[in-house]
Order: sequence, then structure tokens, then C-alpha cells
Amino acid sequence: MVRLALFLFLFSSLHSSAQKIYGTVFTDKGDLLPYSSIIIKGTSTGASANNKAKFAISVVPGTYTVVCQHVGYTRQEKKITVGNEDVEISFILSDQKLTLNPVLVKSGGEDPAYAIIRKAIKKRPFYNKQVKGFECDLYTKDIVKLRTLPKRIFGQKVPDTDKKDMGLDSSGAGIIFLSESVARIHAQEPDKFKMEVISSRISGSGSFGFAFPSFISLYENNVTIFSEKLNPRGFVSPIADGALNFYKYKFLGSFFEDGKEVNSIRVTPKRLYEPLFSGIIYITENDWRIHSLDLTLVKTSQLEILDTLQVTQIHVPARMPGV
Repeated sequence: MVRLALFLFLFSSLHSSAQKIYGTVFTDKGDLLPYSSIIIKGTSTGASANNKAKFAISVVPGTYTVVCQHVGYTRQEKKITVGNEDVEISFILSDQKLTLNPVLVKSGGEDPAYAIIRKAIKKRPFYNKQVKGFECDLYTKDIVKLRTLPKRIFGQKVPDTDKKDMGLDSSGAGIIFLSESVARIHAQEPDKFKMEVISSRISGSGSFGFAFPSFISLYENNVTIFSEKLNPRGFVSPIADGALNFYKYKFLGSFFEDGKEVNSIRVTPKRLYEPLFSGIIYITENDWRIHSLDLTLVKTSQLEILDTLQVTQIHVPARMPGV
């Protein structure tokens, strides 16, 4: 019935900026690559490409290495110098090539992914509590899209006036809620949270009870996704303490990035109708942290209200004070 896409990006910014680095992201086949992550290397300053694969980052004049990433694609870097004028650049990303090296398979034929996941599970509590507090600029884009229009949503009948304003096609499909906002976030463990809204734009028939923004952490055993209405129990993380009881894992191969090996692992629920993800999670070798992920929830994941929810994240190692 309903498909929700949630794109949430956290970056700090250079407030004394005068110029912009802007451009477009493509695949090597010439297609646009929306929602790619673009960041100034060595900083947390960056932006996200929008649904038309365009991005812009405000900077002061200087020389920068700009990094473009998208889950499942090879990262690309470009070194540029910004003077007194804006600089336009384009990125062309190719599919990530994985190397499947010979591995030692334990007796019983256990896939090597299980050893990697066990180490990631062991390190999960450390990464979950590694950052005690942070400040960042937040850009969110929230979309609620109908495949067909139901008669009621959350038990409420959809008014005829709203139907006319939704802009749905003849089959009742289309976007019924769109929200974009820019805010400043202040967070501190264990429970302090403050959000300063800088600008916002909302169109459609309301948020239907969803609460944005939402911080989705796979380092939590039980993952909550912005509303208990999607599942009051939450969803089991693929690296939760008891994850091996719920998931099957398959090692797909690895690649190197900045000299660090990154393992690609397919995650599959052992049983249907349990609150479980499916998709791919990338785990770095030796430090066993999440590099990135592309996971999906569907009706058989005990997802309520929505048909499909996709969570895509790219993680950056925390830079601790003095490091």
C-alpha cells in the first residue's frame, strides 16, 4: 500500500563559507545516481545528492579533496582548488568490484561470514557507546508514496478534498507526503537532545503520525525506526547479541578502501514473519565496525503500515578529541 523512503544525512558545515562546490553524480553507464554522499576528506563537512543526483557544498577558498560514495559503488576522490568563484565537478561511479579470495572453511562448511559477524557482534557495545555527544547540521528528506490509495490511513478516512490535492494518478499512485528540512542537532548521552529548525518545507496530507527526524542505529540490539507504529517491538539488528539465532549470512567478497579491507556480507532472515532485515552489510576487517549497509524491511518482516522500507547508510569512523 505505502512505500516510505527516508533519507537522512548528518554533516557539520563551514559557516564562514563564500563559495560552493557543486555538481552531479552519475553511474559509469551514464545514469543519474541520486542520494550519493559527498564529503570533504578529513572533515565531516559534506552534502547529499538530491533525487536528481545534484549536490552543493559551501566552502571557503582553498584546496580540497572531495570524496563521493554510494553503497555498492566504488568510491571516487577528486582534488580541487576553490578560488573566488564556485567550482563545478562531476563524479562517475562504477559498481563495486569484490574479490573472493580463498578462505579456510571450518568443518561443517560454515561460511566465513559467520566469523566476521561474531567479531562485529563482540565490538557492537563499544561502537554503540563510542560517541557520547555531538553537534551537526541535519538535512532530511521524507517521502510517503502510495502504490494504491486506501480508503483509510491509520483508521482515518482520507477526505475527498485531500484526494484532489494529492496529485495521484488514475490508479491512486503517487507521493502524498513530502518533507524537507535543515536543522542543527545537539545530542548528549544518555538522553539529551535538542533540534533547532533552520528551514523546512512540507507538502501533502500530513505526516500520518510519523516523527522526524529519526536516528537509525544498527549498533542497537533492537532497532527502532522513527515510529512504534511500524513495529512496536522494533527490528533485530544483524549484529545484535542474538543475531545468529535469527539470520543467515553469506560472504560475498571484499574490497579495499584507503588501505582498509571491507567485507561484504549478505543478510537473510532464517524465518519469515519475524522483525528482521534483509540485504547487505559491509564490515571492516580487524576493527569490525559497520562500513555501510543497504537493508530492507517488508511485510514479512512484521513491517506494519508500509509495504517496504529501505535503510541505506554510509558510516565514517569517529574522530575522537586529540586524535
